[in-house]
Amino acid sequence: MKRIVPFITGFISIIIQTALIREYLIIFKGNELLIGLFFLVYFSGWAIGGFFIKLFLERIRDIKEAVFNLISLYFIAFFFSLMILHLFCPYIEGVTGKMYSFGTIIIALFSGVFPLTFLNCLIFSLYISLFSSEENPPGRIYFIDGFGGFFGGVIFSFILFRINNIGALILGLGFILLVFIKVNLQIKLKARNIVLILFLLTAFLILDFRYFRIVESAGQKRTGYSELFLYRNSPYGNYAGLKNTEQEKIILFNGISIFAQGWTELAEQKTDFMINLHPGTEKKEILLLGFPGVHGLNKFKGDETKIVFRDSVLFELFPDELKGFNLINKDPRLFLKNDITRYDLIWVTFTEPLSISDNRFFTLEFMRLIKEHLNDDGLVYFNVAASENYISERQKEMLRTVYFTLQSAFQEVRFIPGDEFLFISSQKPFEFTPEVLVNTEFSR
Repeated sequence: MKRIVPFITGFISIIIQTALIREYLIIFKGNELLIGLFFLVYFSGWAIGGFFIKLFLERIRDIKEAVFNLISLYFIAFFFSLMILHLFCPYIEGVTGKMYSFGTIIIALFSGVFPLTFLNCLIFSLYISLFSSEENPPGRIYFIDGFGGFFGGVIFSFILFRINNIGALILGLGFILLVFIKVNLQIKLKARNIVLILFLLTAFLILDFRYFRIVESAGQKRTGYSELFLYRNSPYGNYAGLKNTEQEKIILFNGISIFAQGWTELAEQKTDFMINLHPGTEKKEILLLGFPGVHGLNKFKGDETKIVFRDSVLFELFPDELKGFNLINKDPRLFLKNDITRYDLIWVTFTEPLSISDNRFFTLEFMRLIKEHLNDDGLVYFNVAASENYISERQKEMLRTVYFTLQSAFQEVRFIPGDEFLFISSQKPFEFTPEVLVNTEFSR
């Protein structure tokens, strides 16, 4: 029966790691740098934990009680990592024109992830010492722990990822594990054990009853909107919706706004401009890759418009706004590889190449794939998040990278600066004077 414990700990640990990575990606807006730093801190915790246990293992009198206490502390540390992430990180968020710095991400990870991996190593090392050397405990326990981790990863990837309050579920699993260890290792509870259990119970109740209030508070700090009305996880990320005091709504995808009431007129002007910049007067063939937000979408209904997006959740969030379009629920790269249509306008709506899932839509290979589906006088639009007044060094390098990649694929590349840089590319020169831009914007 002792061998079941590492299976359960491996099962729960991988769920905790995956859930935390997802939460960090939401808070830090899908920053890909985060993933590498996450594992840097993760293995640092294991390394320092191994060094620490070597120094103090012989001084531990009751190994079984120590395992019980460390597992209790492990789940308590998970609770604090969520609190740090949602209550502290919004106060150090980059403002307009800036991104999260390397130091900010490292501080958040060391305060949230390091204690977990440090304790994980202590638990693993102590549990091994419960076995005799003839049983080859490191190899067997590591195999069982890894098998539990594999099983936990599969369960999370296909089932648990949809659970919105995953923190409360994890702490609930922690209680089950502690009960199993208490019975299996025949541990007699002492006052300090009961204190840890009560602390863990308090943490569970806080997450169970107040988690969405905590998320709402963090969202208010980040956006200024105060009431959480939507919180939904999908295979591609997290959707959060908030309202302000005027009941205007904003919807965020992995921390990035995809819908905000009050910007309809500006979005419609942008859509008019994009459609009218193309010289054709007949009904146009238009392809939208990704999801541009619902503002101004109605302007595309006068043309033959396809919208290709990956996440079926968008059907449920915006059913009325998406009526009347040719909707295709498929990865844009896979769609283009099998599509034979040529288009007058192609709009790539992924705004930041900062995540593994989105940066592949800013590669030279993808831009060349788009060019194969463009008519001779067709236009391609890329809108990339920036700043109207100040561009940091990191943003400058990102915008420069996108610009020169587009130049490698298309003969003509222009851009319009602002809160979003609108890159306009074509295989042929097109009029791009101030007079043309002004007339184009107000001609539809």
